[in-house]
Amino acid sequence: MIAILQAVLAIYARIKDGSTYIAPYVIALTLSITNNIGNISLIDRLENNFDIMYVFTVPEYIPEAVTIWCAGCSIFFMGYLFFEKRGLPSVAIDIKESQINAVFYTMLTLLVFSQSIFQWISFLGNISKVIGLLASVGVLFFAKLWGAKGDKKYRNYAFILLLIQTYNAVFHSYLRFEIVIPSVVFSIGYFAGKKSIKYALSYRILPLILLLVLFVNIFSQLGAYRSNFATGIQNIYFNSDDEADEESLDIYATSVDKGGMFDRASTIGQISAVLKLVNTNGFYGGAASQPLVAALIPRFLWPDKPQIAIGQWFAIETGTAFIKEGDTKANNSINMTIPGELYLDFGWLGLLIGCFLFGGFIVILWNSSQFYLSDYNLTGAIWGGYLLYNSIAGVSGDLQIAITVLSFYIIFYIIKKIYATTLRRPALAGK
Repeated sequence: MIAILQAVLAIYARIKDGSTYIAPYVIALTLSITNNIGNISLIDRLENNFDIMYVFTVPEYIPEAVTIWCAGCSIFFMGYLFFEKRGLPSVAIDIKESQINAVFYTMLTLLVFSQSIFQWISFLGNISKVIGLLASVGVLFFAKLWGAKGDKKYRNYAFILLLIQTYNAVFHSYLRFEIVIPSVVFSIGYFAGKKSIKYALSYRILPLILLLVLFVNIFSQLGAYRSNFATGIQNIYFNSDDEADEESLDIYATSVDKGGMFDRASTIGQISAVLKLVNTNGFYGGAASQPLVAALIPRFLWPDKPQIAIGQWFAIETGTAFIKEGDTKANNSINMTIPGELYLDFGWLGLLIGCFLFGGFIVILWNSSQFYLSDYNLTGAIWGGYLLYNSIAGVSGDLQIAITVLSFYIIFYIIKKIYATTLRRPALAGK
């Protein structure tokens, strides 16, 4: 509860001082409130002997897990603020207004044919994922343009991309959160374009609030329709006979009430499992995060490089996953959280230093986007939008995300260099 109050006050302070309020700092603070509401819910369910979503939770370690989580979050934000005036080289590329239509149709094509296109280019590794950002985060660029310019053309482009993204999520996604993520990204872009908090505090925020309320209301029920969310939504809202399509139901998901969306956002269950491992095996001395060293080596230099899956390893260590004979992946993956992973490897000293540096790492990457430099800053909007999207997780994921975002930054930086070189060539030829 103290951590929630701290986050609310920090958000208020950032808005009051006139700083641009849509940034990883504010979004991570906002979602930390959700995490801690989930943590309170988890504790309540444990005390009342309800079923819990995270069966690996070790109740006797909950008090210490709370301390590790809240301390790790606070130190992350301190690191962010300490490095806030620093940044890596810019990746911003301003496109011409005449190129806007070409950008839109490229994004539209990627979205419409995403199910096949990204299978064909998956061998490119993170390069294919960066291309995928045009489809998944591209809506932010046009929503931001609409907010800044008020042009109906940009509004129409943004809504078309939003609808297709949402359609793809409803019919093809496995994760429930992916249904509302397009609308969240769209809203972030629009209010970023407006550049003033007064718009986010007006009637304009009501559609997003209504959508989130509806989503929270059916979150638990949607868990029974992972194979087809469209069928789930139809049965929940439009089936007057209350008879679900049995073939679409996940029977296990409907048999036990494990909590709703906020329970899903809890983090101290994972950290309690980390504490049990430390109590049993001692600190791991870097062994848990060691695969990240291999992740730094590009796959084209090491074609047989194994998949880096720290979450699967943690699930196996806690006894909540296994690998079937003939398979290469575990049947479950658990995010141990960044404070939890640092504590597992190096104890309190590792947690303090690691969370502080991770906060600085995120803000120098954010500054490289120059997100607010120009309304036509295409790469800055896509790269910055991706960082804003990842800020929703804050420090609740794994350190593996640091390698992913660093590799994405390098690709964007190379794109910036290639673009700059291309622009210089005509001038040299003329001379």
